Amino acid sequence: MPNKKVLVGEKANRAIHLYTDKMQSGSDVARTLGVGIQTVYRFLRREGIRRRDRTEAAHARFEQAPPSFSLKTRLSISEENLKFGSCMLYWAEGAKRGRVVDFANSDPDMCAIFIRFLREICHIDETRLRGYIYAHLGQKPRSLMRYWSQRLNIPVGQFSKTYIRKHGGRQGAKRPERMVHGLVHIRYSDVKLLRQIHEWIEEYRNMGRW
Repeated sequence: MPNKKVLVGEKANRAIHLYTDKMQSGSDVARTLGVGIQTVYRFLRREGIRRRDRTEAAHARFEQAPPSFSLKTRLSISEENLKFGSCMLYWAEGAKRGRVVDFANSDPDMCAIFIRFLREICHIDETRLRGYIYAHLGQKPRSLMRYWSQRLNIPVGQFSKTYIRKHGGRQGAKRPERMVHGLVHIRYSDVKLLRQIHEWIEEYRNMGRW
């Protein structure tokens, strides 16, 4: 019967590091070390390291996957101001839960600032960017969509169907004048970016506690 391969020395240390610290899968560890996957799992059992279940494995794969954005790390003073201002805007007007960055406002300038932040500081993947408009009865969805598409440089095809509020069902009710262009949601689907924005907000929150 052939001898079973074992991991010793530096390979043993790397296996533990890759599986527990780097959250690599057993197959990735095996590939990195040039051994069979059963050799890896046999070694982990011997060391008393519990094998991840399906949920944990899926979470590990998610954490290992590269983000869809690339943060700019060296910022000019104006870029620092853009980052700070946008985080404050999100703190006030952004979704706090869920898995999507979702900033909602009716002010075109505020929305333009936030989307500049996504593009210039976070270097987002434009294909993940979505727009969603909240309008009142009597407003024209197509016109609103064209307006926000041009103002934010988001293709019309990346907007969801406009939601029309009917003011409690009263036909012809007057819409608030402050929402002449409706309210737009700027959405970006990447929970890692949402997490990063919340971390920045927490840093700024702590600054105020000095």
